[in-house]
Amino acid sequence: MNLRQSKALVTKIQELLHRDQHKPQAARLAKEFLEICEATNKRLEQCVSMVENHNIVGAVQLANQSPPVMEMIKILSIDEASKWAQYCDNQNLPQAPVFDASSIRALTHALQNEDEIGPTHPLSREFTQLMMSRDFTGAYGVLQAILELDPSNQSANQARPEVEQGVLRTQAKKLNAALRDNDMDAVNRLVEEVEDMPFFEAKQLDCWPQAKACQVDQWLGQTSAAIQAQDWQTSSELLDKVLQTQKQVAGLSLNQKQENFVREASEWTEQKESTWLKEEEYNDAVRQLDAFLQNRENDRARNVSHRLKDLREAKRQLDECWARLQAIEQAVPRELQGRTQRERAGLARDIQQMEKGNVGVTVVVVAVCLAICAFVVVCIVSQNSGKELRANLESAIAERRVGSLKGSLTGIKMLDLKKFLVAGLKETMSEAQLLIKQEEEQLAAVDAHLSGLEKEKGANFGNQRGNDKNIELFTDKLITATNMVAKLAPEFVSGQEDRLVVVQSQWLTVLREEATKKANEDTDLLVQMEAILNKDLQPGKGPVPVRKGLKDIQPLLTQWHTTTNRQVPMLQPGTAIRQRFANVEAAHVQYGGFLRDWDNAFQAAEVAGTAANPTKVTLQDYLAAIAKLQTNALTEPNIVDDLKLIAQAKIDLDVIIKEQITPATFKGDADFLMKLSGPLSLKPDAPDGPAIIFLDDKFITQKYVNCEVVWIVAVTFAESEMKLFSLKSVQGPWDILYIESGQPGFEFNKKCRLHKFYRGNRNQIAFSEEVYRPIPDNNQAYRLVIIKDVSSYLSQKNIIRGRLGISDLWDRDKKEWTSETLAILDRLNQFVRNDAEVGVTIPNIQLPDGQLGTHTLKNVSNPWFIAYLAGNLYEFMDLMPGEWGLEWSPQVQRDRESLRKLRADNIKAGDWMISDLRERKEWLALRTHFFNAAKISYVKEAREYHRLLSSAYDGGRGIRFSGYQRPDMDDTLQWLEQENPGSEIFGFTTNGYELLYTRNPDGKFIIVSGNVQPLTYTPLFSLSKDRKQLLDNFIKTMNNGDYDGHLPPLFDLPKN
Repeated sequence: MNLRQSKALVTKIQELLHRDQHKPQAARLAKEFLEICEATNKRLEQCVSMVENHNIVGAVQLANQSPPVMEMIKILSIDEASKWAQYCDNQNLPQAPVFDASSIRALTHALQNEDEIGPTHPLSREFTQLMMSRDFTGAYGVLQAILELDPSNQSANQARPEVEQGVLRTQAKKLNAALRDNDMDAVNRLVEEVEDMPFFEAKQLDCWPQAKACQVDQWLGQTSAAIQAQDWQTSSELLDKVLQTQKQVAGLSLNQKQENFVREASEWTEQKESTWLKEEEYNDAVRQLDAFLQNRENDRARNVSHRLKDLREAKRQLDECWARLQAIEQAVPRELQGRTQRERAGLARDIQQMEKGNVGVTVVVVAVCLAICAFVVVCIVSQNSGKELRANLESAIAERRVGSLKGSLTGIKMLDLKKFLVAGLKETMSEAQLLIKQEEEQLAAVDAHLSGLEKEKGANFGNQRGNDKNIELFTDKLITATNMVAKLAPEFVSGQEDRLVVVQSQWLTVLREEATKKANEDTDLLVQMEAILNKDLQPGKGPVPVRKGLKDIQPLLTQWHTTTNRQVPMLQPGTAIRQRFANVEAAHVQYGGFLRDWDNAFQAAEVAGTAANPTKVTLQDYLAAIAKLQTNALTEPNIVDDLKLIAQAKIDLDVIIKEQITPATFKGDADFLMKLSGPLSLKPDAPDGPAIIFLDDKFITQKYVNCEVVWIVAVTFAESEMKLFSLKSVQGPWDILYIESGQPGFEFNKKCRLHKFYRGNRNQIAFSEEVYRPIPDNNQAYRLVIIKDVSSYLSQKNIIRGRLGISDLWDRDKKEWTSETLAILDRLNQFVRNDAEVGVTIPNIQLPDGQLGTHTLKNVSNPWFIAYLAGNLYEFMDLMPGEWGLEWSPQVQRDRESLRKLRADNIKAGDWMISDLRERKEWLALRTHFFNAAKISYVKEAREYHRLLSSAYDGGRGIRFSGYQRPDMDDTLQWLEQENPGSEIFGFTTNGYELLYTRNPDGKFIIVSGNVQPLTYTPLFSLSKDRKQLLDNFIKTMNNGDYDGHLPPLFDLPKN
């Protein structure tokens, strides 16, 4: 409940107590009064608790929240408190608590004794910030707290009208918006808030009639609901609000429908209220008569005797009670009628008996009166004249008429008799004589004081002109003279006032002259301060001009406070001048705060950015510091833009290291940097069931893989006896035979049992046994001979078990991986390369010249079989990603892609056994692929690649925070040459993280050409190792291979 509603509630209670109004609403009034007293008392206790805890500012702010606590206590502390308490007790209504006097004194003391609120006080700073943000509502609350603590605060009093107007404008915007949105709840809430403002006037809001019309419409709706609920008391209250609003708000009118409703509702409410009042009056009359009869019956039971006067008064009261009850025109209970008739008869009997006994007493009294009449006649004249004299004296004393008093005290006759007959005449005459003496002495003092002032006037105020102290003293004398004249008797005032007016008039002329001089001096001083304000104390100009401006303006502020501290109001600066100075002083305080915040942030940035051993922790401290520079009002706009870009980059040293060191291949590996911290492992540490099963299925138990390869040549009968065969026979049609198990069977000169392979159902390779009878072209007898050296060389079992070691990759006994898959791939490539360059040697063969000798066969291995092994090894490594080091060898990744293009992935077990493969183009392509792949060792490349990245990472120290970019480029270059953090310096530009500076052979740092300018205050980063040297060593070790696309961003070196 706000102040206005509280005042209305107290007014109704007073009208109930004094005029017997609002009786139907007594219960509701008592309940509402109790609730608001309890709420106010609770806030009072909270404020006192804050005061006891020395939180004076908090207590004042809480006390001044709407509605203010002390204002509420004044309103609720009604003069009729005891009468209201008695009324509530009689009517069995709830009584409100009494406010604790000691708590009120404690809060009042806190409100009145707080120190002066200066510009640097927290409340003043909060007020300034709220005004800058145009939060007038919040500023008004703080302003109330300031004025409560420091009522004479000049700045606050000057700002008050502007704040009040700002609050009203804010509320007007909200009201208009609520009206536009047809939000009636918001409209009614805002109307109540506005009405609670002590400075509000309806003419200040153009939308006020419309808003009140909405409120009236809501009240009428509530009235309709109350009528339906037969709640005539609520209806009466709401209709009172409607009628009162019609009278108070100009331009508010009800439509015809509303007028009709108000009339009908008023008639219904008045009818209900009349019925209720009549019933209440009847009940009250019955209670009153019953109480009277009860008292009389008790007196009779105790045989109490009464005087005749009391009996007559009792009879009168009984008649009034009965007449009141009869006038209500309701049936009186029979029992009450009987009691009334009995009491009336008893009173009549008692009065008659008392009147008979008083006749004799009357005769005696008359005789005594005749005896003393003579003496009375003698004294009457003296008594009347004495009373008249006393009355005249008292009147003259009251009106301080000195001349009249002197006349009345002269020539009094029979003074002693009059003093005897008239009580107080003697004292009144003494009082009159004392007053005459005091008034004449006071007149003499005024005359002497005015004579001194007139003497100064005669000298044309020579001692006062140009001297502020003397002007103040003379002004005080004039004020004293004015007060002395005002205290004179009325008949003396006129003459002395004329003398005083003459002096005052001429003194006013002098003051005007002095005021003009002072105003010119104040304006000159103010112009100097405003010039500094407009030149240096401006946002976005940096700290240097602001620091200079604050230094220059400080002595002028001191001079202002000294020279304008004048006690004479006319000599004090005018409202416009004071407002201009208030703006200057507020700017001084505001920019002083801006500069302190800037200095603190810059100092924190300097400490973090120039630390002896910068870390990612100091980097975060530095970023937090420059974030404050970004929001500081002094920072230049171009630097603010740079700082915003730095903030948007969300710089984190760990993130930078990860992004710069991590190649694209490892982007999804969360443990990549951890792998750089230790030695490289190219085989897993733990078993993997699917991988072991895959190894068995594709290599160990695969029957087509574990075949014996037999090299057979056709030998003529004669040559076979010599155990020799010619070189041309090696190219015979039955050169290579794959055997699932056992050895081929021969039947001399008839047939040979051979194994043939074919594509069966679903294009699958399968074994079959056929009896084949070869028919030589020359029809000579022949037989088939196995060349064991070649057969052993080409044995697939020997290749996967002996040469490559695939079968021993998983040690089933030790349950561990024994070899590196990349090493197996290296051996696979080398086997093909050796097959092409070295081959296999056949001894004891007849050469073309007919001589015996040895013959070397080259390129006899099956590249389709080798491709099958390589493809399945890649697939095997995919089952345990990141465990076999596949991603650490860029070459193996390229070679695998090359095999995919040759469709090696489509080779199934046994595909290499088809006899026509040598004629296909893929045969040569595959052989060429493996031959070239053998040029680089995958294992060596992986370890060198890991060494390169690990050296760059340097245990997490590879990229380090080294400093920051100064606003002046020359300052940054000078700092770099002095500290020499590294040969290459990185930082942020509008394009992101880039190389900014490099050190030339002369040791000078130069900005990298082609890059945009570094962002001001960007953190600068350096490398622990020379990245160019690291990369050169790696490329040289890897025979100048092409690693584009496989290196991380760190090694994206600028092109010379």
